[in-house]
Amino acid sequence: MGFKVIKCPHCGREYLPVEIFYPTSFFGKPTNVYRDEQGKIENISGDDMDLSETYICDDCRTLFKVEAKLDFTVTDINNFDEEYTSKLYGDRITLIEPQND
Repeated sequence: MGFKVIKCPHCGREYLPVEIFYPTSFFGKPTNVYRDEQGKIENISGDDMDLSETYICDDCRTLFKVEAKLDFTVTDINNFDEEYTSKLYGDRITLIEPQND
């Protein structure tokens, strides 16, 4: 089981995050994003992310609060600025392109 679950603190019933959080509220709904000359966000208008939600357990009826903690990992997967080389091997087949005369 590699999926994330939320457990009721009283009875232990498990929930998926999608059962607790509303996607529109969770991700927010910014209407405008204001950036400076370097592309850094200075301000937004509209709704920001709401990472907390309350829920009443379906089994024991306990009211509990869930707070999400997000972590974003960003990696560069296509860096065309770096020089790329391919190794040539003598034991490989090579295709010769026809000459246009």
